[in-house]
Amino acid sequence: MAKKKGVKYWTNKIDKVFHRYIRLRDTNEHGFGECITCKTPLHFDRGQAGHFIGRQHKSTRWDERNVNLQCARCNCWGHGEQFLYSKELGEELSDELLMLSRQMVKFSEAEYEEMYLKFKELHDEAQADKTFS
Repeated sequence: MAKKKGVKYWTNKIDKVFHRYIRLRDTNEHGFGECITCKTPLHFDRGQAGHFIGRQHKSTRWDERNVNLQCARCNCWGHGEQFLYSKELGEELSDELLMLSRQMVKFSEAEYEEMYLKFKELHDEAQADKTFS
C-alpha cells in the first residue's frame, strides 16, 4: 500500500500549477494582462495570483473566481486591496465567496489529486494558447 501524502504536499503541488494557470488565464497570447485592482499592465512573469479571500481559507483557496492576476504592489504591499478587488468582482460574487470562505472543508487524498489533475489540464490548455514560454 502506498504511503498517504499529507496536506502540505498536496497544497504545495496544487498551488504551483493553480497559480501558474491563473496567471496564464488572465494574460493574452503574448503574456500581457493587467492587475485586477489597479489596472497596471503587467507581464505574466511579473504577475501574481492574487486571492480576494485569503489562501488560509481552504474552501475558497482554489476557487477560480476568487483568484486573478494581480501586481505585487497590490497583492503584497497593499494586502490584496480587498476593497478594490470586491468592486471588480461585484457585490454578489464577493458576498458568495465570503460566505464560502466561512465553511470548513477537509479534502481527501483523492479530492486533492482530482484538483491537481483538473488544474494541470487547465494549465496545459492555457499554456498551449501562448506564444511565449
